[in-house]
Amino acid sequence: MNKRFTLLLASTLTLVPCVGRSETPQQAAVHAAVRKQYARLVLGDARPQLRARLQPAVQGVIKAATAAPGATSAAPDLMAVARAEIAKLPASTQGALGGMNFSGGDIEAACFIVLMGAVNDTDKDLEMQMAATKALTDAKACARSQACIDQLKTVHSAAVARQATQAWAAGPAALQSASDMASLQLQMAQDRLSKLLATLSNVLKKISDTSDSVVQNLK
Repeated sequence: MNKRFTLLLASTLTLVPCVGRSETPQQAAVHAAVRKQYARLVLGDARPQLRARLQPAVQGVIKAATAAPGATSAAPDLMAVARAEIAKLPASTQGALGGMNFSGGDIEAACFIVLMGAVNDTDKDLEMQMAATKALTDAKACARSQACIDQLKTVHSAAVARQATQAWAAGPAALQSASDMASLQLQMAQDRLSKLLATLSNVLKKISDTSDSVVQNLK
């Protein structure tokens, strides 16, 4: 693996002293580390085109992590999915990460960045779904009060308030249907985020076994 990116991954470990698959506080630590490193690697001014170049791979991982309602099949290996999606990227993308070799030893670092991108996008989707669910819940609480519905526009964003208002205007049945759909999409986003964080937790666990010796050798 490229020494520079080995150090970047190792620096993530300093933010995550202990990572667990199911413990909420530890997942929160992973989440915080992912956000910090993704901002450093991808969202900074130094690489304005990187996100767009990696986005097809990010979307492929997100799609694989999104389980269909009622699905009972085993969860996909998202690291393997990331590798496969990266293999589809054009060769010109390799130069965007300082000469990383996507077909060689740098593949783990590239996969890690793609998985971080998937977490970042899922974060945004989760925020949107939470806002939509809250607005529809508020609209249901308004019953048939127009004044109450008008008040939603001062509490929620324009797009979210418009969606809730339209569902409310269509009648109780339509409002309930929209609320149920929003709740389902929220749950799917939460499940997707959980799978992505679990995958990153496993990656960090593997890296932690060798990171100390790698850093010592590079000093």
